[in-house]
Formats: sequence, structure tokens, C-alpha cells
Amino acid sequence: MSDQQPYELAHDADPVVQDSDDDSSSILEDDDLTVVPPALSTNKSRGRVGRRLMGLIAALLGLIGCLVSVILVLFLLRTALGVGDAADDLMEPISSSVDRLETRVDQTDDLVGRSGVDAADLDQLSARADGLADLADGAQRSFSAIIDHPVYRWLPIDLESLSGDLTTIEQSSTSIAQTARSGADNGRIPTADVSRVRDQLNDLQAGFGQLRASVEAGRDSLVRWIRLATLAGVALALWSLWAQSWLMRRGWRGMLGHAP
Repeated sequence: MSDQQPYELAHDADPVVQDSDDDSSSILEDDDLTVVPPALSTNKSRGRVGRRLMGLIAALLGLIGCLVSVILVLFLLRTALGVGDAADDLMEPISSSVDRLETRVDQTDDLVGRSGVDAADLDQLSARADGLADLADGAQRSFSAIIDHPVYRWLPIDLESLSGDLTTIEQSSTSIAQTARSGADNGRIPTADVSRVRDQLNDLQAGFGQLRASVEAGRDSLVRWIRLATLAGVALALWSLWAQSWLMRRGWRGMLGHAP
């Protein structure tokens, strides 16, 4: 018999077991059953929360943008339908001033005869001439309200003819008022001045037809450019509506955790 005896492992010996705590802290399973380290899993969880939060913000902004775009489209369409009324409202003060100017010119002309102005009519002539100058100044202010409008002043509206006619009326009215006031102070108006005043009044009377044509041309130009600007605004608002709806859809998908 050999001196060497075989070594036998005890069947009841405990196997060597590694501490499971070390492994449990090193790997985790992700939502798709992919084993990932805990640090990466935490970062991915934070990333998902961040993406969903950004998706929620984008969806809210897109929704608000869509509502604003729809309101803007409706407002612009309403403006386009009522563009004629808007133009009439802007030009109405000038049209009314033209009517009053024509009446006052006729009243002033009644006091200026070929032989001059009666001394008893000098004060009345001065008052009417001052009223004529005030009306001309009011028409000019109404015109300035159009060209200084916060919206319509950016439109290339053709108002040159109207501007020139109103300027001529204002200058003539101011000159007539100065002459009449001087005559009332001195008790008489020189013959040369009477002739000049009469010519100016005749020119004003003859120019009201052209002035009304200029007002109508300005109105037509205003209507045309307001309509074009409104259509351009509608197109821009519709593009904004599409862009905001796209943002809202992307935000909704991000909020649900879907891929963009």
C-alpha cells in the first residue's frame, strides 16, 4: 500500500460564497432590462425627468402661441373685412373740414366786393377770416393724425396731393386772416389788398373740387395698403400657428418620454 493517501473533500464543507453586497451595488437593470452601472442609471433617470420637464414647458409655450396666433388671424381678418370703414374713419375729419372750409370761404367772399369792403363789415370779415384760418389749421391737424398714426404711418400711402392742397389752403387762409385783421385795426383795407384777398378766395373756391378728389384718392390708397398689410399679417400669423403647433407636438412627445 502506498504511503500517500488521497485527499478527499468533505461533502459537507461550505462552498466559498462571495459577498453579494459588493455586486448588488455595482450593477442595476434599466427599464429595458439592460444592465447598467448605478451611476449611469441615475444620470439617465435625471435626463428623462429633465426632458419631460422641457417637453412640458415646450408644450405649454406652443399651446399659448397657437392661441395667440388664432386670435391674431381672427383680428386681421376682421380688419380686412372692415378696411373701408377704417379708412372712412381716418378720412372723415378731413372730409368734414373741407365741407366747413367751403362754407366759410363763401361766407367770407360775400363781404369782399369789387369796390372793396365796407367799413362796417371789417370786423365781421376779420372774424370770418379768423374762422377760416382755424378750419384750415384743423384740417391740417387731421391730416397729421393720419401720417403720424402708430400703425398706418408705416404704409406707403399716397397722400402727397392731399398734403399739397391742404398746405395751399392753410397758407391762403392765414394770409386772408392777416389782411382782414389789419384792415379791422386800421379801419380800411387798401384796394391792392382787397384785390389780392378776392383772388385768393376765388382760387380757394375753385380748388375744392380738386381737394375732394385728393381726399378720395388718399382714402383709396389707404384702403389698398391696409388690405395688403392685413393679408401679409394673416400669412405671417398662419406661419406662426404652424410653428407653434409643431412646438406643441414636440413638447407633448417629450413630456410623454417619446423620441422626438
